Amino acid sequence: MALVPDTQIVLGDVTFAAYEVPERIAFGGEQRLVVQKYIGGGRVVEALGPDDKELRWSGRFQSPNAALRARHLDYLRRQGAAQTLSWDQFSYSVVIHAFEADFERAYQVPYRISCLVVADNTQTITTSPPPPVDELVSADASALASLAPACANAAIASGVLSLQQHLAATGLLSAAPAAALAALLSRLASLSALIAGAIVAAGTTTAGGSVGAAGSGAGTAAAALVGQAGAAAVLAVLLEMQALAGRIAYNVQQASPAASARTITVAGGNLFQIAAAELGDATQWNRIAALNGLADPVLSGVMQLRLPPLDTNAGGGLAT
Repeated sequence: MALVPDTQIVLGDVTFAAYEVPERIAFGGEQRLVVQKYIGGGRVVEALGPDDKELRWSGRFQSPNAALRARHLDYLRRQGAAQTLSWDQFSYSVVIHAFEADFERAYQVPYRISCLVVADNTQTITTSPPPPVDELVSADASALASLAPACANAAIASGVLSLQQHLAATGLLSAAPAAALAALLSRLASLSALIAGAIVAAGTTTAGGSVGAAGSGAGTAAAALVGQAGAAAVLAVLLEMQALAGRIAYNVQQASPAASARTITVAGGNLFQIAAAELGDATQWNRIAALNGLADPVLSGVMQLRLPPLDTNAGGGLAT
């Protein structure tokens, strides 16, 4: 049965098919640079322009006219004329620099080819597309699960496990119904509340009384010191978990902004940090303040905050 590739490669008037199509074609190259080095370590770098690498690949002609197809490519090599090379979203003007083939049978001729790039006609991508929301959420959920054993809290560990199971059941976030995303956000809110409560408890232990209080024995002081050190380590883990849970909630919300009103649970902190983390702009703190009826950007205790929709034009001003 003939192999049907999912990528078509065309070089000049040759369309590669089946086993003629390579597994990969490496592209890219270098930037030609002139570097002037000076006493003291200073340097000046001049960029002269891109120098695209040769495009090389190999395959196998396997058909009754395999030798004829290989000979035609060798003819194009000997002609030395520019040819159009294209596959998928790539397009180049090239000259065949080298072509080699191994005659094994009239119907089976492995080949290797190298093309010198004359011009890269591929559309330039000037900005990087964002990663798919599912990949972002999956990466953060995995990081959250890796931290769960160190948080020293069975309820949080159970909540993280439940979140993973719910994510798996939801499937692709971009294709999930609003009700499923709303349920996922509710589960994330519950987990965030557990983490926030544990942060307050760990913070209280860390900031506990002096380990050298009058009348305390050396053993008591040492135990208190060990307890504070352990709480500090747990607090660091909990803070990282809080950030991950918040980012997961943000990305789930981005998958379907209509799923539900976005809320987060926080334990202290300030609105500047929250605006930077949740809205991508610390100057939008007053939008959060207005939505929640707050006058002071400094927060205390555990509380839930409603978040406004993203507004890239807010510039620190209240949204109307």
